[in-house]
Amino acid sequence: MSTGLEFGHVEVKMTARILMHSGAAFLFGLTACASDGWNGEVRNWGTVWQVLGNGDTSGKVRLGDVVRPGTYGLGALEALGGEITVFDGSAWLGRTTGPGNTPQAAIGGADEQAALLALSRVPRWMEHRVDRSVRWEELAEFIEDIIGDAGLAGAVTVPFLVDGALHDLELHVVNGECLHRAALDDSAAAQAPFRRTLDDATGTLVGFITNEPPGVLTHHGSRTHVHVLLASPDPISAHVDRVTLAAGSVVRVPALR
Repeated sequence: MSTGLEFGHVEVKMTARILMHSGAAFLFGLTACASDGWNGEVRNWGTVWQVLGNGDTSGKVRLGDVVRPGTYGLGALEALGGEITVFDGSAWLGRTTGPGNTPQAAIGGADEQAALLALSRVPRWMEHRVDRSVRWEELAEFIEDIIGDAGLAGAVTVPFLVDGALHDLELHVVNGECLHRAALDDSAAAQAPFRRTLDDATGTLVGFITNEPPGVLTHHGSRTHVHVLLASPDPISAHVDRVTLAAGSVVRVPALR
């Protein structure tokens, strides 16, 4: 059943699913049931090394040409103008005007260009309820075990979602500069990324786990690339630097059939 819901200042039409944590309602929808399963395809435009290593922040793809209902993914806007988090065909664009200014997210227009983007169409998801706290250092192995049980062990790159309570969440939103350059170059201070650490939050993670070499979709030393959507007090779409999954949260991986 679809419903129109007021999400911050943006009206979103999606399949309603409400998670209640500590008396606060967090809402994001899941794609309506479909008969087909995930085909294993993940499409990439640009790479982490190309954008951050070589400084090529030009637009690689127009969002309106590739974002479709049932697609999920993440990336960065051209010129590192903000973060992209794609949830069920809606591209939530997170932007900030400076390191001290709270970013806000809204569904982006079709003409927006991505410097980096990874997308996958997932008709249906399988869910796994987290029965213990999962630290950032454990996340890749934890997700890998779940995708193995789901019959996805042979896939090179797999999308995943997490809904629910999040602890020790470190996030950032780019603002024309990557974190490393902003830290080294005082002249880039005005364009420094927004950063925030939240002890407790309720939200949705959109991520990928991959066996591709670092620099394609992930940073050096990591097998995951993860973004977060937060609903309160205002929508935020951001890159995740660290997070701990709380017991009771739900991990979703693609269903093959």
